[in-house]
Amino acid sequence: MKRVVYILSVILAITLSVKNCYSQLNRRNISDLDSIAFTALEQNSDSTSIYAHLLLEESENQKAYLYKINALTILGIVNKEKGYYVTALNHYLNALNTAEFSNDLPRVSACYNNIGQIYQLQQNYVKANSYYHLSLNIEDSLSNPLQKSIRFYNIGEVFNELDSLDLALTYFNNSLIIEKKANNIDGTIYALLGISQVYLKTKRFSDAEYTLEEIDSLLTPDYLEETIIFNIISGKLEKLKQHNQKALSYLKKAENLSIHNGFRIHLPEIYELIINILYKEQKWKECTEYYSLKSSLTKQLNDTKVKNQLEDMTFQNELNKKALEIELIQEERDLAEKNASLNKQISRYSSKITGFLVFSILLIVGVILFGLNRLKKE
Repeated sequence: MKRVVYILSVILAITLSVKNCYSQLNRRNISDLDSIAFTALEQNSDSTSIYAHLLLEESENQKAYLYKINALTILGIVNKEKGYYVTALNHYLNALNTAEFSNDLPRVSACYNNIGQIYQLQQNYVKANSYYHLSLNIEDSLSNPLQKSIRFYNIGEVFNELDSLDLALTYFNNSLIIEKKANNIDGTIYALLGISQVYLKTKRFSDAEYTLEEIDSLLTPDYLEETIIFNIISGKLEKLKQHNQKALSYLKKAENLSIHNGFRIHLPEIYELIINILYKEQKWKECTEYYSLKSSLTKQLNDTKVKNQLEDMTFQNELNKKALEIELIQEERDLAEKNASLNKQISRYSSKITGFLVFSILLIVGVILFGLNRLKKE
């Protein structure tokens, strides 16, 4: 008996050991897949969506909520960059639901921030502001000042777009304080760029100059987009001060950097500013050339935007169609199961009724026979 117990104990121990090893292997595999997906995202790889979908599938199989949130976030970013805002928003909302379900506050905050970015890109500044504040409220309870700074900056951008300039300046300054304390150069530059834009709008030119000088002292070739924005703001400042040639110099630097590095997003604004200056300078030929460039680029960007919106809508329609098909199949299955269950119940009732009728007939026949026998005896 002791030997049997010993053997069973050994088998149980081996089974548990194999199970633990398998579980650890699965965790390691999903962790590796998570790293591959994020690396692909950083490298702007065409395979990013494939890896993210694999990560999403594996995370759902293992009920690994953290990795599911990561997968949905990556898919949201990929679709946002393509201009598929509806699809991106759906991924971010699914990530938010998962983060809330798993009570993962830092990721809930990140999801709110990501959703706010989508609404900001759609120029729905009220909703964007609402989600950024939801994220900021969570960050107030967490100890990650750089994340809090990002929320301050995003809210500052929204207020700047809404021309609530005092509020915008407050939030940009709050971001700047955190970034300088953390010695984060990139964040410091962006906060200063935000502040300089507010100074331009409020015509505080000397403050804008001082801020731009500070930005210039921090810029290096690594900060490409920041340099483009710096040159645009500097060009705007010189234009407002009626220094048209200096303004053109800054704006053409921004134009060259944008073209050579594929930052087309800034070119319409750059062209608009250059056209205004050339018009004032009565340089009609050059003005016409830039107007032609602006018209062509605007058409390309609009065509791309419309194309992306149509593709996004088509994709969503296909998803809805599949969801409806799945729902219909499920309803048909449920109906078939109900019919089968109902048929079983009818069959049982029919058997019971048949049994009851047979019993009743036999009982009646028995009573009649009993009565006849009794009459004979009498």
